[in-house]
This record gives sequence, structure tokens and C-alpha cells, in this order.
Amino acid sequence: MKHAAIGEGEAVHDAPAHRISLREVVEQYEDKLAEIPGELSAFKAAHTAMNAAACIGGTFGERVADNCFLHEETVKRALLKSAWKHTANGLQINRIASAKARKRLAGFFAQPGFELPDLRDMKGKSMAFGDVNSSSSFTIQVGMLIKAGVDPARDLSKIFLTGGHANSLNALTQGHVDVSAASFNSYQKAVNQGAVNTEEAVPVARSVPIPYPPFIMLPTLSEDIKKRLRNGFDTVHDDPNITPEMIRGFGGILVDRYTSDISHETFAAVQEMLDLVTDEVKGEMLKRASEN
Repeated sequence: MKHAAIGEGEAVHDAPAHRISLREVVEQYEDKLAEIPGELSAFKAAHTAMNAAACIGGTFGERVADNCFLHEETVKRALLKSAWKHTANGLQINRIASAKARKRLAGFFAQPGFELPDLRDMKGKSMAFGDVNSSSSFTIQVGMLIKAGVDPARDLSKIFLTGGHANSLNALTQGHVDVSAASFNSYQKAVNQGAVNTEEAVPVARSVPIPYPPFIMLPTLSEDIKKRLRNGFDTVHDDPNITPEMIRGFGGILVDRYTSDISHETFAAVQEMLDLVTDEVKGEMLKRASEN
């Protein structure tokens, strides 16, 4: 069967299969973060007590528990990584994009039970979009429809331009449309904040990975400065003074690292969608949306 998930990987009908909810992840993380100082104190006390248990009159035969020092920041970092790994596993992010290619994703979302094996099946369906200037809640999804042979202004039964990712998802959960357009980042944030329930909205199709907006250097900079800037971004995640929560991408989402290993080809898929979604296409969709 041909899936509507354009690019590598499988369809993502059941992607948000959490082991515990995102809200519970956050609550558990905050509770355990607050407990770390006390747990470290208890650990040190137990370490001292264990050595004392093997000592007569203050004379040690040998230390039975040595070199057990734990740095608080090390424990905090491990806890944070655990929270994000659990979330990634629960959302089955490895099915949405590979670890190497994991970037932003534009998605089609629907209520559970709605299946979209082929984007051509969107003909006759109603759909909500975000802002017409948004790449991941309008341009990418419209481009994907056009590429699949669907004329959004003519073939969709209704079009709603809601102005944003959250509004697009709300139009879906409130039953106004069959499908909504939003980024996976926005969807995850909405689920995390309790604004969207995974029993009301699930991803049914997604785009190829969308590169995060790049940092751009002035072309006239010296080659030495360019090299130092690239190296700085390539290695900042290894700096002992930088914690994982400091490394963030578009919209403040946590990312593993930055990389200077990009080229114009990195943005080719996005450019293809931009080329398909012309001002004429936007105008026709605006006109159609005004008829609701």
C-alpha cells in the first residue's frame, strides 16, 4: 500500500503512542529534579555509612566504597536525557524521521480512525491551514497536495485559514474539518500543554524533514573567521559549560547539536514546495476560504 508519508519511513497513524503522557513526563521530571539534592545527600551519607560498617575503632582495613562522588549537574543531565528519550520513544519519532535526518516536519492531522493512504484521497475533504506565510502549516502541505495532483482551491470541500498552528489543530479537534495542517513541533507542544488530546488528533501524513532556519554568515568575512564560526557551532555541544537544554532550534525546541555540514541541496525539498505554491495559488485559496 502506498502511504501518504512523503519521503523515507512508514505512515504515522499511531505515532503518539505514549507510555505515559507528555504532561506526566514533565511533572515527573520536575518532581525528580527537585529531589536530586536530597538524593545526593542520602547517597553520600550511605557511602560514609558503608565504609564505617567495615571499620573497627576508626581503623580501616580497606575502603569498601571509594570514589563514589557524583556531580549534581551530571545527575540533572541524565534525568533530562531520560525525559526526552522517553518522549521520543513514546511518540515513535524514529518512525517519523531518522536520527540523522531529524529536523522539522510539516504534518497532516486528523481524528483517530481517519486514514489517508494517499494524498489524492484528500479530494472532497475539508482542511484547516495556519497562516498563508507559514512554511509548516500552509506552504509545505499545499505543495504536497499539488504535487500529488490535488488542487486545494478546487478539490477540497472546504478550506479554513485559521492564522496559526494551534488554531488549525483546534479546528480539527472541534470537529470543523476532516484534516488540519500544522508542524509536528506545534503538535507536540499542544499535546504537552494539554491543549490537544491524542484521542482527538493524530498525524496521518508528514513531509520530508524540513531544515531548521540556518545561521548565515556575511560572505565577505575572512576564511579564518568563517572556519572558526563553523567549528564553534560544530563543537558547542561538547563544551562542558554547555548543558543539553541550552542547545535549541526553531521555536525553542531542544536539538542534539548544530552542524555546518549543509549545502543548497539541503533546502531543495523546501524550495520545490515554495515553487509550487505561487501567489496565484494563495489567492485562489484565500478566495475559496472566504466562501465559508
